[in-house]
Amino acid sequence: MIAYFLFGILLLVGLVLLSRWFISADPKVMARVVKTTLLTLAVLVILFLAVTRGAAALGGLIALLPFVMRWHGLWRRLKNMGGPSPGQTSEVVTDYLHMKLDHDSGELDGMVSKGGFEGRRLNEMSIKELLTLFEECREFDGKSVPVLEAYLERYYPDWREGEAFEEGEAGSNRSSRKSGSAMTRQEAYEILGLEEGAGEEAVREAHHRLMVRIHPDQGGSNWLAARINEARDTLLGL
Repeated sequence: MIAYFLFGILLLVGLVLLSRWFISADPKVMARVVKTTLLTLAVLVILFLAVTRGAAALGGLIALLPFVMRWHGLWRRLKNMGGPSPGQTSEVVTDYLHMKLDHDSGELDGMVSKGGFEGRRLNEMSIKELLTLFEECREFDGKSVPVLEAYLERYYPDWREGEAFEEGEAGSNRSSRKSGSAMTRQEAYEILGLEEGAGEEAVREAHHRLMVRIHPDQGGSNWLAARINEARDTLLGL
């Protein structure tokens, strides 16, 4: 009787401590601890029965193991049907973007970590600003392009129409210039504010700096933006 009484007290204390811990524990940590605790309790129960009841009780417990394993498999399937645990997020980090997807709400958002919009959240930016950021990513961070595309497709399904319009407008400007006289390398250096002979890295940095300031989506001039693009293309042989 004393052995049963002590075992009951220990079990009660353990349940109280576990209930307090469940309230504040991380779900992933909780799952690991619960699994370990259950295995430990199972071993203790087997040892207890072996000591107090002998081989007959131990044999009966072993006979129940197949049913326990079936119940465990059913429990896991039911748990999986309930979906992922709440509060989970997925993160994607590139040079320009730090994106997060909330599994519960399905909301996708991110922070710009580099470039002309550094420190801005995507959900606080206008579609024009997002398209400007998209062009910047295409120029300097190819890994950010599919990430930003996913965001635009989700919240601005028709965004490519606006992009095509801008590209068509810039293309018509380039075509009209090419039908006249092509830009010389000297003119290209002057437009970008570079000395003759500047390297590829300097050309790209100058182009990026100017486009951030005078891009049409920032209230700049379409014609000037097209000239800056042409200057870059001329010097880089694009």
